[in-house]
Amino acid sequence: MKKEKKVKDLERMYYLFAEYENSVHEQNLKKIRIGIRCIWIVPAIFLLLMLFTGSSKIIFLVLWIVSLFGISVYLIGVEYSDYQLQKKINEIKGAGEREMDSLIEVPEIVEIKMQQAMERLENLELAATEEQKKLEDNHEEHH
Repeated sequence: MKKEKKVKDLERMYYLFAEYENSVHEQNLKKIRIGIRCIWIVPAIFLLLMLFTGSSKIIFLVLWIVSLFGISVYLIGVEYSDYQLQKKINEIKGAGEREMDSLIEVPEIVEIKMQQAMERLENLELAATEEQKKLEDNHEEHH
């Protein structure tokens, strides 16, 4: 009887934990959308302020650059925290090295192009190492 209660409690805890993970992941998706919107909105605000106030353009340029760095740090922080959460979830689930869900949806064509680029890069690296070995062999033969 106690064993069944423990199992039910563990199932309930697991269900609550999965619900928590899903809600945090959804919140992170909203944060990413807000951050990406800010990348467009903040420069527009600074441009309007610059045009209507007639102040120094350099001040607004510096403020714009600093704000973009801030937004970038925010977006990286959100993505990293979501990655750590998914990593911990996979560890608890026992899923091991399962592929993590991305917060930003990437079209399939972009993924295919990225994969092709990675394959070309690997081929170039292999060709470069082979060429370097040939050069080293030729260098050793001459000495």
